[in-house]
Amino acid sequence: VRKKVTLALISDLHLDIIHDGRERLDAFLKESKKHNPDALIQLGDFAIPTAENLSSIKAFNQSDSRSFHVLGNHDMDGGYSREEVAQAYGMPGLFYAVDVDSIRLIVLDGNDPDSPKNKGGYASYIGPLQQQWLISELEKSDRPVLIISHQPIAGIYTLDNALEIQEILSRFSSKILLAINGHAHVDQHVVAVSYT
Repeated sequence: VRKKVTLALISDLHLDIIHDGRERLDAFLKESKKHNPDALIQLGDFAIPTAENLSSIKAFNQSDSRSFHVLGNHDMDGGYSREEVAQAYGMPGLFYAVDVDSIRLIVLDGNDPDSPKNKGGYASYIGPLQQQWLISELEKSDRPVLIISHQPIAGIYTLDNALEIQEILSRFSSKILLAINGHAHVDQHVVAVSYT
């Protein structure tokens, strides 16, 4: 019997441009504490790692639950590299996999450069190296998988190569519970139907 897993999610806090961002974060952390989730996950566009934001990043990381970050496209504003942001957040890498009780979280980085479809602006792409890593992680997972990204894999405002990533995920659909994301600032629920 698998243990029920509870996750607390927050996305697109935009701490640097939302006037009450810290109050929203504090409310999220306070409410999460009441429910004692197995993990907290922020889905990107959280905070540029400036000196002013380090206390907010620390508050999220030091909650009573395990905490995980996803890189959003705005987290690198101000000239920060993905690596600098990941280090400030305490992430194990730009993309990574981790077990939370009975499920496997696969956290993707949709900010890879070199998309053949990018016409300027923010990157929204998962490149070949990360794709190979994703396939390897899905092949070896012996637990149900939750796919986590900032940029959507389906719906609106998707990755430049969303269809390519969907094709990879479809090969492992029997292992995947759900794919969740931030970025779009709207609620959307997309159901994939497989006829194979």
